[in-house]
Amino acid sequence: MNDSLFNISIDSLKSLEEKEAVKIFKTLLQAEAYRYNIPVTKIQITENTKAADGGIDATIDYCIPEESEDIIKNGQVNYQIKADNSFDSLAEGAILKELLGNGTRDELNGLSSEETKNRLKQKIKETIEQDKYYVLVSFRTEAEGTKKQDAINIIKNVLTKCGYSNPKVDIFDCTNLQLAINRYPAIVNQITPLPDNISNVLDILNVERLNEKFYYNQDLQNIENVFDDFYNDNTDYKHLRILAEPGVGKTKAVLEFCKKYNFNTLYIETAEKFEDSKLYSFLKRNKDVSITLIIDECNLSNAETFYGRLKNTIPKLKLITIYNDFKQNTSDSETQVINLPKLSNEDFSNILISEYNVEKSLASHIASFCEGYPRIAHYIGKNFIANQEVLDNLDDILKNLIIGSETNQDNIKNIICVMQYFSIFKKFGFSESFEEEKNIILNLIKCELPNLTSINLENIVNDLKRRKILQQEHTLYISPKILHIWLYGNFWKNSSRKKLIFDSIKIFPTSLRKWFGE
Repeated sequence: MNDSLFNISIDSLKSLEEKEAVKIFKTLLQAEAYRYNIPVTKIQITENTKAADGGIDATIDYCIPEESEDIIKNGQVNYQIKADNSFDSLAEGAILKELLGNGTRDELNGLSSEETKNRLKQKIKETIEQDKYYVLVSFRTEAEGTKKQDAINIIKNVLTKCGYSNPKVDIFDCTNLQLAINRYPAIVNQITPLPDNISNVLDILNVERLNEKFYYNQDLQNIENVFDDFYNDNTDYKHLRILAEPGVGKTKAVLEFCKKYNFNTLYIETAEKFEDSKLYSFLKRNKDVSITLIIDECNLSNAETFYGRLKNTIPKLKLITIYNDFKQNTSDSETQVINLPKLSNEDFSNILISEYNVEKSLASHIASFCEGYPRIAHYIGKNFIANQEVLDNLDDILKNLIIGSETNQDNIKNIICVMQYFSIFKKFGFSESFEEEKNIILNLIKCELPNLTSINLENIVNDLKRRKILQQEHTLYISPKILHIWLYGNFWKNSSRKKLIFDSIKIFPTSLRKWFGE
């Protein structure tokens, strides 16, 4: 199995633009600090390496107790970051320029100790005088053989000539950066996107359906505290299982709680995509990685399988799984189940008022029948901004949510009818693996819409999946739940449908019959 997809190459590091390289180093420092339980507040880094910094671009004001060959040392560390072509070798002239501003060996030999010290960059001077490590980080150089130690000796010789004894010096070149970054698939993904639609948290939060402002209440703040304890090893749990009914905002909440740990966290949209992914195969064979996985649309069986297979392979594994059900408890002592609550009416109306300037009494009226689904609040607000019209009754809100931008009346009729038929099942199979279920549902709908083709149905489903009205990979469900309930109620208002459905139950496959009963 080729693992190169999950290991950054030295050429990739060398090709990074300076600004991008500095951001990657900042992320690496955060990840390494997290590994050593160093508070993130102890890290300072500038993303502008052209600023007048006196030779220092980043600091860690914290000491770990053990000796370390890593980028974190058993002492406070100041870093000078070189990520442009002005520093593409560890030659003596390049090093002297970084320490002294300019100069050659002959010039240096002609200087007294005091003169050399006076030319030393101010922040480097302070680093050594405060007994901190000076670490030169280079994204452009790859030291072979003795070149790295030779370069370290050049730095030490300059500092010794300045009158400092036993200065703490190290160089982190491309090879060192490669080894460090490859511990973190989430950082590799920021340089070279991983296959299988695996994403980092911040990228997912920028997609249209998840980029709305997140509104905290005390319940959500308490749950975020649980996430912080989970990430910082203040709990025995290694697996968080987030449950809620469709439309409550599980994915959005989890991503918001995890975004501060983006350096260590990857998001996968469904359990099926993770199970078939190269990442899963890689993780089953590689223990020396640190990763937190968020797997969405993951039922209990899949969650327990993934955790069981990976927990003994990867000591630094943390798993977060999300699913649309309250009824899936587990006896695993390393798993904590969290039921995510819906918004209160007050929180719902506050979204409309503060984000979309809906009048307070109208917002309170709408909140009274929308049952605390944040997605509905944002839909109403965006519609108000676009059309200067507030949808103030449930039928209009949910109908418009389903049809989206469709204006053709025949197409609107078809979409609503299709969704009403879907609603009589808790969920339903709709992929090649569920061809029988697809055909049964299509034939039921064709009793009412005889001109509807399988291609028409596929197009409707694909659009609803794109807009997250239908969710999951192979077995689909309707979101939010209030929409499902509304469609279900409207389906049975047509009395002719009752005989059709109950006459057809006998031909439903077992799974479809079960989902109809639920």
